[in-house]
Amino acid sequence: MRNRQVSLGLLIVLLLACGSDPDHDILHQASDIHNEAVKIEGEIKDQIESLSRLKAMLEKKEGLLPEDSSMIQRIRDIERSHQWWQDNHVEVPGFGHDGHDHSGHDHSGHDHDHDHGPQLEVTASDMLLLQKEFRDSILSVRDRVNALKDR
Repeated sequence: MRNRQVSLGLLIVLLLACGSDPDHDILHQASDIHNEAVKIEGEIKDQIESLSRLKAMLEKKEGLLPEDSSMIQRIRDIERSHQWWQDNHVEVPGFGHDGHDHSGHDHSGHDHDHDHGPQLEVTASDMLLLQKEFRDSILSVRDRVNALKDR
């Protein structure tokens, strides 16, 4: 009976040790959301640049119509929101853009000169909420870009 209890205890300890870390699972989810947001930003970046060129053309135009001034202001607002997103979005610590855990990964030979944004020390749950907010922010920019495109 004693050996059975010890075996059962060891089995429980082994199962707990092999179980997934809840924080890692939450961070993995946060990383997936981060990657989704980065993909969305990549999809609209060219459109924002086109809108910026349109804004520059309109600003040079003589005798601006009220709708031209309105378009310039809407594009400026989009540019500001997009710039804020670029300056402030953060990566999930331990995860690269592809969503895989890189905590034990050898980075030698890789180019890591790109900006990872500000580094924050937050709980896994807070990081998940933060990534959702940044995704929602870039979705809002995308919606505003699409609304201008559809005019």
